[in-house]
Amino acid sequence: MDLLGALGKLLRGDLKLKPEEGVLEYRGQRLVALPASAIDAAVKEMEKYFGEAAVIVMERMGAAVGAAVRNALGWKTGEEALRELPQMAPLAGLGKIRVQGDRLEMENMPEDVDPAVLRYIAGFLEGLCIHVEEIGGGGHRAEAKVAPRPCP
Repeated sequence: MDLLGALGKLLRGDLKLKPEEGVLEYRGQRLVALPASAIDAAVKEMEKYFGEAAVIVMERMGAAVGAAVRNALGWKTGEEALRELPQMAPLAGLGKIRVQGDRLEMENMPEDVDPAVLRYIAGFLEGLCIHVEEIGGGGHRAEAKVAPRPCP
């Protein structure tokens, strides 16, 4: 987490944390924070029931969470989401995200990146109206070629 950036957002009132409730408020919009370990645990549990199809379920979950974040924060376009995502990501425990042209670089992610996590990330980005053309990664890093798209 970018502690100085988070401190600045706290001081400006952009960010309010309620850890006892598992809630993060960003610019007045309330989001329920999910620890990355919960996503990893969900993958392991779903693999028991769905086998290899668990990655598809994870992608759908990511899309639902991404759409909820987009709606809660009032982002109207993929361009807006892409512009704001690097500032929001560390506060939500998503590591550090950089936008380099049509590439999205994610590092310092809290969990190891595996195929299910990559599908979750792809779904999350699609929920933000950011089309993922390709995605890959390993360790605590991921990279995606993306293109913003209109939101429904």
